[in-house]
Amino acid sequence: MKLFLHNIFHFSILVFTFFTIICICLNLFPESWSSYSYPITNNIKEYIESEMDKEIVVIGDSRAKAGFVPKIIDPNSIYNLSIGGATPISGYYTLKKMLEKQKTPKTIILSYAPFHLIFDDTYPRPISEDFFTFKEISELYSEINKSDTMFWDIEKLNYSKSNFINLSQAYLIKIKFPTFFSAEIKNSKFLRGSDNRRVKNKVVNNMGTFTYGNREYCDDYNQETKYIEFNENKLISKYLKNILNLADTNNIQVIYITAPINKASDNIIKQKFREDYSSYFSSLKKEFPKVIFYSELRSFGNQYFGDASHLNNNGRIKFSNQVKTILLDEVRTHNNVYIK
Repeated sequence: MKLFLHNIFHFSILVFTFFTIICICLNLFPESWSSYSYPITNNIKEYIESEMDKEIVVIGDSRAKAGFVPKIIDPNSIYNLSIGGATPISGYYTLKKMLEKQKTPKTIILSYAPFHLIFDDTYPRPISEDFFTFKEISELYSEINKSDTMFWDIEKLNYSKSNFINLSQAYLIKIKFPTFFSAEIKNSKFLRGSDNRRVKNKVVNNMGTFTYGNREYCDDYNQETKYIEFNENKLISKYLKNILNLADTNNIQVIYITAPINKASDNIIKQKFREDYSSYFSSLKKEFPKVIFYSELRSFGNQYFGDASHLNNNGRIKFSNQVKTILLDEVRTHNNVYIK
């Protein structure tokens, strides 16, 4: 019996040591195992910590990341702080972190795909990529508990009836507990460093913009085509309003611009979805009269898309020139919109 207990003890020490080493490696070398989204998210944090302070920032998801090109719109005044897969939850904390660092832009271009007001398809990636602090995680889960509203895929992150278990799980992801990262470890073998550095350089050189789709033509269907109705997630919607209120408090002009969808998807999106989406933004316009909305669903030809959701190079050029025109038009009518 003593020998058995002795062996169990030594085995436990070995397992603990192994898990500790893996945990340390995950924390010290994130570029080596993370997907290419890590350098994109990390660039947001580096911008906030840097001395760079642009007059206009873009906050949104991957469609915004791919579609808004600062070098076309206004290279001296704009930086793209969008995060792939993001919802307004991440957007709120992007703005909050900026303000805490005394970075107060004059204008925010806000842009989310309609389905990202319904569902977060990448959570808990912002936690694993260290975008959220422990305090922010605690704040978010407090809101989740109060509203009893989930906004993520339950197949990716189990939701327990115990608030303590849910918060503890988030904290374990934050500290990189290895069992949550088995797929990343297996797939990466800690050999992604050079690839992620190339992504980082590309994002920095393009002032925050990143290319997702590379096809010259795409008639695949996007995420919105899967829905019959547009039913916004209550918690995601609350954080969208939090962004608008925080911007208003700090005298920041917000321009909400929905990126275009491809013609193939536009042809089959349900009418009920369109009506619900339009109704949702009609209510936002009444609640936030200072915000400038270009939120309507509109499409570009399939030749402007590199994949079902993201503009290709020709699409980015076309859309960014339209955004430049929008900003210039708004300068003429709103003195608090900034563009050189």
